[in-house]
Amino acid sequence: MTARGALRTLVALTVAVTLGGACSLLMAGTTGKISGTVRDADTGEPLPGASVVIVGTQMGAAADENGFYFIIGVPPGTYTVRAQMMGYTPVEQTDVPVFVDRTTTLNFQLKSTVIEVERALVVTAERELVRKDVSYTQTNIPADVVQRLPTGYNLQQVLTTQVGVSANPEGLVIRRSDEREIAYVLDGMNLKDEQDTRPFDYLPKTNIQEIQLLTGSFDAEYGDARGGVVNVVSRTPGRRFFVNFEGQISPLIGGDDPDHPGLKHFGPYIYSDRNWWEYGRYAWNEGNPAADRNGDGKADFDGWTAWANKNKFHNQKLSAWEAYQVWRWQHRSEDGEGNILYNDKKFGTVDELYQARTVHRGPLNYYGFNPDWNFDFTIGGPIPFYDRMSFVATHRREYTMYPFFVALPAMEVSTTSLKLIHQFGPDKRLLVQDMYSDVRDVHWGDYEPYQTRQAGSVSQIFSAYNSNEYIYAHDSRIVPMGRYYNFLGATWTHTLSPKTFYELRAQYTHARKFKIPNLRERNLGAVITIGPVTLDEAPKGWAYQKGDDRDILNLYRLRGESDGRGLYLGTDKTVFVSGDLTSQITSNHQLKLGFQWQYDDIFEQNGYTENYLYLVNERYRKYGPDLKPNTGDEPGAPGDQANFHDVHVFQWYGAFYVRDRMEYGGMILNIGFRVDAFQPFHNWYDRNDIFYPGGASYWNLQYLNYGPVADKAGKNYYGLKPDTHPPLQVRVSPRLGVSHPIGPQSKIYFNYGHFYQKPSREYMYRVQLGYDEPLEEMGNPWLRMPRTIQFEAGYEQSLFRDWVITLRGYYKDVTDELDNVSLQARDGHSHDYAINANARDIKGIELEVAKRYGRYLTGFANIEYNREKVSRYGWSNLYGPESGQAATDPTYMSYLRTVSNPDVNVQYPGSWAAKVSLSLMLPPDFGFGPFILGSRPLGNWLFSVYHTWRQGAPYTWNPDALASLRGVYNHRFKDYNWTDLHVEKRFTIAGVNIGAYAEIWNLFNVKNLRYTNVDSWSDLMSRQDRGNERIARLAYAEQIFKQGKKWGDEVDEKYMPQRYYVFYGQPRDYWFGLRFYF
Repeated sequence: MTARGALRTLVALTVAVTLGGACSLLMAGTTGKISGTVRDADTGEPLPGASVVIVGTQMGAAADENGFYFIIGVPPGTYTVRAQMMGYTPVEQTDVPVFVDRTTTLNFQLKSTVIEVERALVVTAERELVRKDVSYTQTNIPADVVQRLPTGYNLQQVLTTQVGVSANPEGLVIRRSDEREIAYVLDGMNLKDEQDTRPFDYLPKTNIQEIQLLTGSFDAEYGDARGGVVNVVSRTPGRRFFVNFEGQISPLIGGDDPDHPGLKHFGPYIYSDRNWWEYGRYAWNEGNPAADRNGDGKADFDGWTAWANKNKFHNQKLSAWEAYQVWRWQHRSEDGEGNILYNDKKFGTVDELYQARTVHRGPLNYYGFNPDWNFDFTIGGPIPFYDRMSFVATHRREYTMYPFFVALPAMEVSTTSLKLIHQFGPDKRLLVQDMYSDVRDVHWGDYEPYQTRQAGSVSQIFSAYNSNEYIYAHDSRIVPMGRYYNFLGATWTHTLSPKTFYELRAQYTHARKFKIPNLRERNLGAVITIGPVTLDEAPKGWAYQKGDDRDILNLYRLRGESDGRGLYLGTDKTVFVSGDLTSQITSNHQLKLGFQWQYDDIFEQNGYTENYLYLVNERYRKYGPDLKPNTGDEPGAPGDQANFHDVHVFQWYGAFYVRDRMEYGGMILNIGFRVDAFQPFHNWYDRNDIFYPGGASYWNLQYLNYGPVADKAGKNYYGLKPDTHPPLQVRVSPRLGVSHPIGPQSKIYFNYGHFYQKPSREYMYRVQLGYDEPLEEMGNPWLRMPRTIQFEAGYEQSLFRDWVITLRGYYKDVTDELDNVSLQARDGHSHDYAINANARDIKGIELEVAKRYGRYLTGFANIEYNREKVSRYGWSNLYGPESGQAATDPTYMSYLRTVSNPDVNVQYPGSWAAKVSLSLMLPPDFGFGPFILGSRPLGNWLFSVYHTWRQGAPYTWNPDALASLRGVYNHRFKDYNWTDLHVEKRFTIAGVNIGAYAEIWNLFNVKNLRYTNVDSWSDLMSRQDRGNERIARLAYAEQIFKQGKKWGDEVDEKYMPQRYYVFYGQPRDYWFGLRFYF
């Protein structure tokens, strides 16, 4: 289907829905409901016809013959609600909260009067502690809570404070389901990037009205998600202008190195002599041996004189001083002003040193010289001179330095959005929203653009690649990446009656990505002469160099390309049409039904290159993120052009759902079902050719040996012809949620559901070829949709008037998860093919105590336990038949069962975690003294503290390779502890509300592990002498076991890894911020 055809289908569906009237489409809920009764205060009799309105809006209802009323479609927020009737004194209830997908119960009692009273009796609405209308694990986080949590400036940091929610280097995790299984929604817009199935979450905090978090089962209206839902509702403009602003900065203070304050890692600046094992022991020291810091009776370095007497460099004999100068050049640093630092002096600027170069140099490789900062602001209100239209405009900027030098000094994010609302009347509204974001960060690996979700994550930057050899040349391994997102949506809301309204939505998403090698090409000419040798720019910049180029001591690699050879250019264009119809058909039944249609146009190009000018000038500069098909005959293309290939696919996804929300005597029953349909790309390679290729010769020659990769159009890989048709997949998902009160302040609840999700594009359509290598990975659009079946039961009880305790347990049965089978030829070549291979059983319990309301103190504490069993029922390895042997030969099949390892089961030990958050708000009149700027000196202070603890990850300690200990997790890493503190003073100047605050992250400066892998720990233990990782590991283990400590605890320095600063994450960090609103 072409893009034009997709648009025609979109128009046809929209017309059909509009004319059909009763049909509508799916998306997330963005409104709540107010309901209750109006009765005579003296007799208790219902008051039919009483009017209930939300003050300041056009929303309201009339009580029926039983005094019952309801107001549906209410945006989240805090309201004043007024009830009135002829002959009765009006009553207004203030501070009435409305949450997404929640029913706020609000009852009125009116006193009769013989005199008409205009002025209403004002009372504060009673706060609901036990949420009896909720049958799922649903957390509603309003804007004021988002502001006072001392956890950072982005959405992920706010969400991880909640029970059952954590984060890994790639993003959010809910009950062991990663972010690919989680749906992110903003005002009904889908924020998923269909290219890598990861969500966009760089949203301005100042524009958040409420966050709804669903961590268990959820209603039938939510689809294409199995792990949870993050539903964000942004601010809605009113009749007055408003402005919200918040900005933060983290100055360069604190840290372990006094000469380089503010570092994002423990220990010294890596170019400092305080970095003993990698830098300090190689200091000049008059050419003499270094000290003995590890206590082995030998100098930690024999000294430059000894080295010069024994060795040559580039076949040249160097003096001790010359050898030292070469070392310093190969381990030089750069500062934040573009100066190359050599021998602690400014060697020159990049422009002075490389003025003859014509390619784009890009940013320098430095770290630790700039502060982190971010800000966002939101402004909204009516359009001047046209009262039917209002707007909300937002902008967010983020600049976060990386903890070590990589291809870019910092992660930069810019997000801008505009929302326009046109009120065509009291019952019709059109909302148009456009959001654009530009994200510049880094990526590791050859092809897929997996971004760094958090710029400060040490583990992301160093864990993947044998960092001990690339510590001074990471700009060649972790390379620049750019991502551009555009979300454009429109929502039409029409209230047909006080009982019924519908919404129609259309959305267009355009996501573009590029990943290229370091934007600085390496100068391979003579840059500096030291004695008899001349040196180029290494290790800085990008250059294709085969072989193993190392520094003068043969310790660290200086290669200029490594995994940075790969090019990736991708774009995803997605069209959504969706909507829903909500009707309160009776006082006990609220019906919601809808459907969704989604069309994806996905195009990507990837491959290796050794020609920088071709890569940058002919591909990226020519096309940029707006891609063109690869023709294979472009000027300047190197000989490896065949390794560049295109994948251009189309797919569609649709769904229909029905949900009935029943309310009887306080009991809530949500029952519904959902039908999902998914059609993968029609023209793909025949999977039977892959598994049954007709003999060893075809398997070996066509798949796993060298040979032609693709034709000029990039459409024919190893003889596979795209002429097969993956079938349409249809799945039915029942959903059920029950909440039953068992007392005036308690309830029990239960929910159950089936949840399906489209397979990711990576597994379905990926075709990856190595540089001068055969096929490496092959996608599979026949993959079945992964499924999760979830059960959950809970109990909720109010305590001591303001506290609520909740206990819940859950079980998740996950099947058809995706993985690869390695297709192995007998000659040793192989490639991976995607299959449905894994199943998981996840079970857990959660206990939470919360105080949601209070004049002074609010907060929560929770503890959770979960465990997981992973089973693999698909092949791990599939070995090809021998020459002349049929794929169905019984001998061959028996051989497969012996070597291919199906049916592997791994039971991971359970893990505990706990979180505590307390906020103390001193009211304006607290203390003594005069009122200054709206409060007394001790008033309007906010103190918030947040602490999280997590049990250390399990591992197997089996140094003697005992069969009895294989797969047995007999030890744990050290526990994780983290504390944040927020102190804020609020005041008012000329009607502007201002908050000035300070935050301290990791208040107690705890050294938390970023690596939870014994082998990775050992990789960073080696000193100058390679190959002694096992010895170092055993010595460290002996110390911690002897002292009753855990892996990761500190012991005497001589037993610790030389790069411990890589293992331990963010040290104490100071932030200062300012927010204001009016």
